[in-house]
Amino acid sequence: FIELPNGKKVQVGGNIDRADRKEGRVRVIDYKTGRDDLGFESIESLFARDQKHNKAAFQTFLYAYVYHLQNPKSMEAIQPGLFNRKNLFEKSFTFGHVM
Repeated sequence: FIELPNGKKVQVGGNIDRADRKEGRVRVIDYKTGRDDLGFESIESLFARDQKHNKAAFQTFLYAYVYHLQNPKSMEAIQPGLFNRKNLFEKSFTFGHVM
């Protein structure tokens, strides 16, 4: 359960595919088999119900938040991102999301 600032509790589930440390930060990684989009308009757009939103990006940010809750004393920066099987080895591949 995650307790919200208003005191309500929300149950979330899922599995982080991978968490590692690289270049001074913790990377929370979700593996995808398709060409999921790394970009999104804003954090608010990830919660939009009436427009297209990036579900894969939302998932990695949620996993990063849960990782943070489970490691509250860690001072390391956390970077969520996707590894897409179809574009992982392209020259233009970079880890993380684009806003």
